[in-house]
Amino acid sequence: MTTIDLDRPEDGDAIASLSRVLPRVSPSPLVLERILEEAARGGEVIRLRPHRRRRRAGGGAALVVAAAAAAILAVTVDRGGRPAIDREAAVTGIESQVTGDARLVASSSTDGRLLVKLDDMPPAPPGHHYSVWVLRRGTAEMEAVGTFTPSSPSVSLDLPLPGSGDYVAVDVSVEENAGAPGHSGVSIAGATFS
Repeated sequence: MTTIDLDRPEDGDAIASLSRVLPRVSPSPLVLERILEEAARGGEVIRLRPHRRRRRAGGGAALVVAAAAAAILAVTVDRGGRPAIDREAAVTGIESQVTGDARLVASSSTDGRLLVKLDDMPPAPPGHHYSVWVLRRGTAEMEAVGTFTPSSPSVSLDLPLPGSGDYVAVDVSVEENAGAPGHSGVSIAGATFS
């Protein structure tokens, strides 16, 4: 187990790298148990030590304690210090110039993530937005994992997977803002995991 101290300047790069791809959370006992199991299989567990803050008088002390408790983060990473990626695939445009990549992180756990980076994303048509979908092996129905309206041609998404599973594809569709909840049938980009 590696300990990163938030008060130590030399740990700043590691913290900045993690904060770009992972949200700050305090894991539940069940999640912590899974992290430790992953570490036993060859991953590395990093535990962040909270900032040390001076005690403030009155109600501020409770706020400081709560902030320090919320600063604890434990994640499973590969030996290079990056999040453990299960699979990745190139995203290609469907009758569009969109390119990018999609990465599955811990897809066999209930806390799995989908990391998607897209380039050359056109603005959403008026009255529309984009939705991201995943497809599990052996099924024909895609599951929605998030929506977005790009403010620039480059988009980075960190989306929770809908549960553990063997995911084989990612799709980015064009959806009406007040449309039906299912897939519109109009896709702008996609990726297939081998």
